Amino acid sequence: MKLIRNPTPSKIKAIAALVVLILGIGMVPTNFLMNNMIQSEINQGIADQITVPDPDDEEAIDIWKEPHEAEGAPSSYTSYYMWNLTNPDEVLQGETPIYQEIGPYTFRVYTYKYNVKFSDDEEEVKYNSYSRRDFRPGKSGVNLKLNDSIVNINPAYLGVLEEMGNEANLVKAMFPEILKEVKSNWEVEFEKEIAANVMLQGLIKPPWYAGLGPIQWNWSLPSTETFFFNLWANDTGTALNTTGTPQSPGYWLPLGPLVMIIVVGTMTFSMRAGGDIDGRYGYAGTPLWDLNISTGSRLVPSLLPDTYQADPTKPGIPSNITLSQCKALWNITRPNSLLNGTPEIWYDAVEGDITSQDTLKSDFGLSDAQLNMTLDWINVSLNGWLKNIAQWQINNWSSGLITTRAVEEWLFTANDTLVYQQDPARAAVNIFSNIHNVSEAIEKGTDRYTIKTGKGDINEVGQRIEFNGQDEITIWAEPIDVKGTGGTQFAPGISQDDDLEVFSSDFMRTLEFDFSKTTDMYDIELYRFKLDDGTFEPNPDYYMYIDGCANVYPCQGIPAYLSKPHFLDGDPILLSSVVGMKPDKGAHDLYFEVEPITGITMKGRTRMQVNFMTSKTDLWYPNVTEALMPIVWFEERSEITEELAEDFKNLVYGALDLQQNLNLLTLGAAAAFGVPGAIFTTTQAVKRKKLKDR
Repeated sequence: MKLIRNPTPSKIKAIAALVVLILGIGMVPTNFLMNNMIQSEINQGIADQITVPDPDDEEAIDIWKEPHEAEGAPSSYTSYYMWNLTNPDEVLQGETPIYQEIGPYTFRVYTYKYNVKFSDDEEEVKYNSYSRRDFRPGKSGVNLKLNDSIVNINPAYLGVLEEMGNEANLVKAMFPEILKEVKSNWEVEFEKEIAANVMLQGLIKPPWYAGLGPIQWNWSLPSTETFFFNLWANDTGTALNTTGTPQSPGYWLPLGPLVMIIVVGTMTFSMRAGGDIDGRYGYAGTPLWDLNISTGSRLVPSLLPDTYQADPTKPGIPSNITLSQCKALWNITRPNSLLNGTPEIWYDAVEGDITSQDTLKSDFGLSDAQLNMTLDWINVSLNGWLKNIAQWQINNWSSGLITTRAVEEWLFTANDTLVYQQDPARAAVNIFSNIHNVSEAIEKGTDRYTIKTGKGDINEVGQRIEFNGQDEITIWAEPIDVKGTGGTQFAPGISQDDDLEVFSSDFMRTLEFDFSKTTDMYDIELYRFKLDDGTFEPNPDYYMYIDGCANVYPCQGIPAYLSKPHFLDGDPILLSSVVGMKPDKGAHDLYFEVEPITGITMKGRTRMQVNFMTSKTDLWYPNVTEALMPIVWFEERSEITEELAEDFKNLVYGALDLQQNLNLLTLGAAAAFGVPGAIFTTTQAVKRKKLKDR
C-alpha cells in the first residue's frame, strides 16, 4: 500500500515556523544594536584615553601635566649636531665657509605643563609649558662633552646690528660705556705709574731727616680723577688746581704739576708714540684722534730723565673746561651727561641742532668755544679712537661677528656681554631653552596655549586655538588663524586622504603634513605623514624667497632661517655656498607616524636646522662672506614602547576583534534560525493555498 503525505497544513508547525523566522529576522537588528553598542564602548574608551582629563581627576591631570611620570611612558630625546666653522679668518675676508659637523649631543627631555586653567564647560584649557633636558653622554658621540668649543657666526651680534641698523650706530650706543671703561683703565694705570715711579715716591714720602729742620716734607696728591679730568680737558696742569697740599706747617712744593710732568707726561708720550693716547687699542692716527678734547701740545723731553713736557713753541689749544664742569659732564646720574646712557642729544648737537646745543650749554655752563671743542672731539672720536676701542672691546668680550662658545652655551646658557650693554633683559642669547622648574619658567617666560580638550567634540581634541592669548598671528603679510594640534594627537579615525595640521611656535604658523605610506610598529598599523613639500618653497605671504628656507626673522628679530638638516631639498645654491653639507633623506627628513583609529602619534622624527644670514657691514666686516650659515641641527624623537604597544593591542584591537566575532556569531545565528524558519513558513503557506484551491 502506497503511503500518501497529509496535504493538510499543520497549525502547530506553521506557528513554530513563524517563530523560527521571527528569531532569525530578529537577529539582524540585534546584530546592528550589539555592533553599535560595542562601537560606542570602543569610541568611549578611545575618548577617555585621548581627551584632556577631568580637572577633578587629580591623578590623571598630574600625568597629563607630566606625561613622563606615567608608568611605562615612552622616553623622548633630542640630539643636537653642532656646526663648527673651521676657517673663520678666511670667512671674514670673503672666502667660502668650511663646516665640520660635531655631534650628536643627546639629551633626555622631560616636558611639564603649569598654570593650567579650564574653561567653565571644560571644553578648553589654557596652560604654559617648559622642557628640562638632561645630557646623556652614553647616547651621545664618543668623547663629546658640553664644554667642547664650537666656532661659528654669532647670532647675538647679528641681533645687535638689526636693532642698531649698522655698526656706526653701535659705536654711538657704546659711547657712554666706553668712556666709563677708558676712565677706569686710565686711573688704574695712572696709580700703577705713581706707585712704581721711584723719583715721585721719593718726593711724596718724607726722608729720614724730615722734621729735623724747618722744612716739613709731607704732601698729599690731588685725586686720580682730578688728574684724569685735567688730561681730558686740557692736556696740561694749568686749568685745574692740581697743587700738592701740605699736611703740617712748613714749606711746600707744587707737587701736582710735577706729577703731571713725571707721570702724565710719560704716559701720554708713550701712548702717542704708538699713534694716539689709546694706541694700545690698535689705532695709529694723528694727535687729533685721541682721548683729549684739546688738540694737545707737542711733547718733548723734559729736564728730568725719562720724562716729557709740553713744547712751549707748540702749546696746543686747551678747552679751559673747569674741574666742576668736568665732574658734571662725567656724572653718570646727571641727565644729558656723557655717561648717562642716552647721548643722542650730543649727536644731534654735532649735526648742528641749535636746540640741543643751547640745552647742553645751559646744563653744563659751557661757553660756545668749549661746546664746539667738545662736539669736534665727539665727531672725530666716533671715527677714530672710539671706533677702535669699541671693536677692541667687542672682540675682548668675544661678542663679534664670529665667536667661540662651549656647546652648552650655544644651546642653553649663552649670555652676550655686548647685548647686555645694550639691553640687560635680552643678554641671554642661547638658541634653545633648558628650564628646570616652574620658578625658572616664570622668570624666563614661556609660551601659553589654549587648546580644545575634546569633551565638546572629540574631533577637536588637542586643537590649538590661541597662542599667547591671541587667536591670530599678525606678523605675516596677512593675519592667519591659530589652528592645528601640537603633533602628538589628532582626531580619531585618520584616513590616508587626510592632511594633518600642526601649529608650530618655531615657524609661527600652521604646517601641513601629507600621507606618505603605511608602516607598522610592534604589529600596529601606522600611517606615516611627511611635511608638505610647499612648507619651504618661496612664499611672499611668509616673506620666503629662498627655496628650502623658512624665514623666521619676523618672530626672532634677526636674520634667522629654518631648513631641513644639511639643506636637504633646498636650492642648490645653499649647498654650494658652504662646504660640509651632505643631505640624506633617510637621516635628515622629518615625519611622524599616526595610529589611524585613535589619532595618536606613536613615532616621530622632527629634524630641523637653524641658520643665520651674514651680510657685509659698514665698519669692521666689509668683506665677510654673504651666505646662509648653519649653526646647529637637531632631531627630536619619541616612540611608543613595546609594553604600551601590547596594552594598546589588547584594548583596542581586542575590542575590535570582539566586535567582529560577535558580528559573525549573530549573523550565523540569524542564518541558522532565519533560513529554516523561512522554509517552514513557505511550506505551510503552500499547503494552505492548495487546500484553499480544492
